[in-house]
Amino acid sequence: MSTQITESFVSAASRAEKIADVVADITRRIDPKTTVLLNVFFSSRYPAQEMAAALQAAYPETHVIGCTTAGELSNEGFTEQAVSAFGFMKGGVSRLAVAVAENCNQNAAPISAALKKIAGELNVDLNRLAPDRYLGIVLTDGNSGHEEFVMDTLAAEAFNLTFVGGSAGDDLQFKQAFVLADGKAYSNSAVLALIETARPFTIVKTQSFRTTGRIWEVTKADPKNRIVYELDGKPAAQAYAEALSIPKEQIGDRFMSNPIGLLVGSVPFVRSPQRLEGDAIRFYCQVNEGSRVHLLESGDMVTDTRADLEKARQGLGALSGMLVFNCILRYLDAKNRNIVDQLGKTYDLAPAAGFNTYGEQYLGHINQTATVVCFS
Repeated sequence: MSTQITESFVSAASRAEKIADVVADITRRIDPKTTVLLNVFFSSRYPAQEMAAALQAAYPETHVIGCTTAGELSNEGFTEQAVSAFGFMKGGVSRLAVAVAENCNQNAAPISAALKKIAGELNVDLNRLAPDRYLGIVLTDGNSGHEEFVMDTLAAEAFNLTFVGGSAGDDLQFKQAFVLADGKAYSNSAVLALIETARPFTIVKTQSFRTTGRIWEVTKADPKNRIVYELDGKPAAQAYAEALSIPKEQIGDRFMSNPIGLLVGSVPFVRSPQRLEGDAIRFYCQVNEGSRVHLLESGDMVTDTRADLEKARQGLGALSGMLVFNCILRYLDAKNRNIVDQLGKTYDLAPAAGFNTYGEQYLGHINQTATVVCFS
């Protein structure tokens, strides 16, 4: 059990076996009387409905949101099979609203209804809000494959706002993940929260990949199913193997260190390969036909993360809290390199909590990235 506290934000962690003991650990550290929004991220070994109900009972006047994970993060570092929590205290939030979009796989109606509910509760026009004062949080079911659709719908209907978040995991079982809101747990759904912040914030997208100079056009793809069939008119597996000068049978060993990326300016937005399917490659997120993609190579994850967070601190003038959405592939890469402890320590600048995701939501759905909301 650990905690860090500032005036506006509090983080906590628990490794307790029983839900009652987890709740006791969190309430000891994050005061229900002064918490307006509680984010809780927990291993799928805990029954999601029981966790949701127990947390809401302990925080009856607080919005409680969260999800199941593929690992957690707090100021104590990365954990597995545990719980992390991040509390927005009264000093950090002016107003907020929470809504759930149920069964939103390729169905915009639940997302539209959730946005309408939020707008009604706050009595605002979502597209007339100042984006530097309002922060959107989105938690999605990472096994449903609906992240791109959710983010595209949010961008179309609340185009003046930025939503950031992550895809719920289930400890790499890939069977059933849950998001939770206000006492209930949901699958195939998204939880939306809109916060009018009382503190300045910035969003950091940190990833440790560089372009290699190899660029392809995606000439045949099935974006809905996240499959790429051809790159520059060649079978995708063949083109990828040729670029790395390795046999096709070995390319799966390079997926983590050499993903592909779409460049926005000079910044890569990573699309991570998942597995070979014959001569095609299935990805963890959509890659559109006709897009130009770059072969990437990995860099120094610890140094890059520390530098990006320090830049955010300098830009804000101070750092009082960090809400972290870290890709499970990034965590597994760190584990393979034996740098998990060092990477976890980069978040020891302020109260911090988050989880290992099945993908991050920020200007779309991305992989192998840590997306961090930093508050002054």
